[in-house]
Amino acid sequence: MATAAAGGESQLVWDAPDGWMADEAGGMGRAAFHVAEGDQNVEINVLELAGSVEMLLPNVNRWRRQIQLEEIAQAELEKTVTPIQVAGMEGHYVELLGPEDAQPRPAALRVVVSHEGKTWLFSMTGDADLVLREKERFLAFVRSARLAPAETGEEPQPARGQ
Repeated sequence: MATAAAGGESQLVWDAPDGWMADEAGGMGRAAFHVAEGDQNVEINVLELAGSVEMLLPNVNRWRRQIQLEEIAQAELEKTVTPIQVAGMEGHYVELLGPEDAQPRPAALRVVVSHEGKTWLFSMTGDADLVLREKERFLAFVRSARLAPAETGEEPQPARGQ
């Protein structure tokens, strides 16, 4: 089912996977979901930010610190970031797994895409095992994003499985 984030003359819409439970998105959040399996949890969020992300390294290092990883230098960034197409736009995909000895082991998947003075951040964080099991569904969710005219855009829908 399609959910949408307003964005000026157009809006970004996407299809939420079956089994993702919709949560209340607040602030800059345009969508929020969660997945729980036993005692493992992941959160999925879509944020809409003003401006474009020009400097990716500071963001990647902030995300690394959030899951107990050391910062990296600019030279290491290209090993960490993978190009990804989102709604016909070039985005950046980052997959981070926390230390193996952390209990629980954290993980974060992030996709950043900028367009027409806005940046969308797709994020999945939580227990590494469940994040990795949900990875393909997360990537399919991101790849389902498309731009639609605001006046004729698709209506937001709750996630399936509710």
